Amino acid sequence: MRFEILGPLGVRGPDGPVALGTPKNRAVLAVLLARRQHRTSAAALADAVWSGRIPKNGPKNIQVNVHRLRRALGGGDRIRFADGYQLVLADGELDAWRAQSLARRAELAHSAEESGRLLREALALWQGDPYAGYEDLTPIRPEAERLTELRMTLLERRIDADLSAGHHTDLIAELSALTTEHPLRERLHARLMLALYRSGRRAEALSRYHHARRTLITEIGLGPGPELRTLEQRIITADPSLLGPPPTCTCIAARLPTSEPKAPPPSAPAPPRTPLRLVPDPPRPARRITAPLPPAQPPLGRDRAAAPDTTHPSSAEPNASLQSATAPPRRPRQPSTPPAPAQLTPPLRTFTGRPTPLAHLDAALDSGQHVLALVGTGGVGKTALAVHWAHRIRSRFPDGQLYVDLRGAAQSPPLRTEQVLARFLPALGLPTGRVPDQPDDAAALYRSALHGRRVLVLLDNASGASQVRPLLPPGAGSLALVTSRNSLRGLVARDDAHTLTLKPLPPPEALALLERLLGEQTIRAERTAAAELARRCDHLPLALRIAAARITTGTNRVGAIGSLLARLTEQHILDELSLDDDPGTAVRHSIDRSYAPLPPEQKRLFRLLSLLPDRAVSPETAALRAARPVPRTRRLLDQLAASHLIESPAPDHYRLTGLLRVYATEHVARTDLPPQPLNGSSTPASTRNPAGYG
Repeated sequence: MRFEILGPLGVRGPDGPVALGTPKNRAVLAVLLARRQHRTSAAALADAVWSGRIPKNGPKNIQVNVHRLRRALGGGDRIRFADGYQLVLADGELDAWRAQSLARRAELAHSAEESGRLLREALALWQGDPYAGYEDLTPIRPEAERLTELRMTLLERRIDADLSAGHHTDLIAELSALTTEHPLRERLHARLMLALYRSGRRAEALSRYHHARRTLITEIGLGPGPELRTLEQRIITADPSLLGPPPTCTCIAARLPTSEPKAPPPSAPAPPRTPLRLVPDPPRPARRITAPLPPAQPPLGRDRAAAPDTTHPSSAEPNASLQSATAPPRRPRQPSTPPAPAQLTPPLRTFTGRPTPLAHLDAALDSGQHVLALVGTGGVGKTALAVHWAHRIRSRFPDGQLYVDLRGAAQSPPLRTEQVLARFLPALGLPTGRVPDQPDDAAALYRSALHGRRVLVLLDNASGASQVRPLLPPGAGSLALVTSRNSLRGLVARDDAHTLTLKPLPPPEALALLERLLGEQTIRAERTAAAELARRCDHLPLALRIAAARITTGTNRVGAIGSLLARLTEQHILDELSLDDDPGTAVRHSIDRSYAPLPPEQKRLFRLLSLLPDRAVSPETAALRAARPVPRTRRLLDQLAASHLIESPAPDHYRLTGLLRVYATEHVARTDLPPQPLNGSSTPASTRNPAGYG
């Protein structure tokens, strides 16, 4: 049996994946795996699984979860109980152990090639963030962070091995992406500078140093450390000891297939992206792998000639001109394989919660779905969740990741098919001048480019199914992940899409997000006020992040939550949930982008719903208020629900709540002449407090 923690939690038996059951079962297993060397009581498991908010029967529920896990894992011997629960693992059953074993073997390797191969095998065991979906549980967080750092350490060692083996040209694209993703890791910047220098790109190597220096000063207020500073000086002086072995020759992989290769099944392991060697590397004596930065030469003395200032490091050799005249002609350097696109935006460092949607997405992917859609109201966190999950699973799509904001809910017009493909096709290897002007031709070429590949395509902020459909990849090898405020029913009907409606955060997760943003000490001091702040923000991540930004940038943090809370009245809450220096980051602006595109008839009904009681109403009641036929009103209500501007808690029941209700109340007061409410209240609708704000 194999236990997987280097990515989404999983267990594989002789017959394939083991069904672990509910998210609570998986959370218990995650804690037992993280604490595999210790016994854990039922109370401690309950405290971890429910994040300190244990229900009355929590420990008893844990016993049920453990019983189900024992049954799933093949018997009671797997989880033993003696003053606490402990998971029993045999040698080699845990993927993290296998990764560490391969890393130890790489340390003892006799060649750079062998070391790099073993480290690549170890890194391939990571399928995403360790304990993905459960990494925020208190007992798991230190272990997840340790394994994340272990992966980066092994990655840096693998890069060192590749540099020692002479693969510096092939590393440039990878290191460029890594330094963008991890801008504060100076070792990655140093390796990129060295790879560029050894590839004859000395000016670019120095430019990368200055870029790294600016980044470090901007982010942490400190300049580069000794390693980067020393390497810069050695590049400036063309230190001959920086020269490595000659680059290995690689061929260009055809980016657009000329035949029709069969796409691998979704369950097949990702094929390695190893370039084809045209010329074998020359034999090298057996040796231990050391750091790729050779020691600096002694300073130049008066009796030593300074190295010439040239753009190619090989010209720093003595008598270079004489050697070039007498040596056999040098074989032309072959271009390296074009890098796979890596267009995903960076994930939010403070992303919190969402274990159930993440598990839902994992299950949908494992079941073979190739079109997944995250839908929900504005500000609910669709993009953050999509990007977070996409980074977790990107290793399953080794041929690249494409990303585009389709501007489906923006002030500017939505992107057209030809505009998107003008970005995607060059990223897939097609020269810019060959992109067809006609959308149908470009879409056909796009499908051909993706055929037989495993690519993740993230289509963010879609306006509707018709905008998305030409951009869906063909076959089962790739995945389209779509986000939209629209329900995308057309994709479900015609394209076998699997949709997940994202709801606001559960109250405990909303409070956990505030704690992540404001700090544990701030929340502990004003826990009741923080919970009320989360409620008034409708537990929406966007609103919570704006509120937290206002608090953290204030002059006084003491009592800041209560102070902001006092200003979040119905009349002012949308004004307060905005940022003066970024007008686009505001709850009102977010709702504007959903409301503005509506037809006038839908807009009017949306506004008039704010005049009805704050509870679910029937189409008949809404029709009476809107003075429209019931069938027409029912259709308008269904369209508003599909746009996630109102809720439909049950068939033929519709409700306008929270911040959306406040927004509608503002507009009805400006646009309509509100008649008396149906409940007979004599209070004008625009001055009532239907959303429950202070």
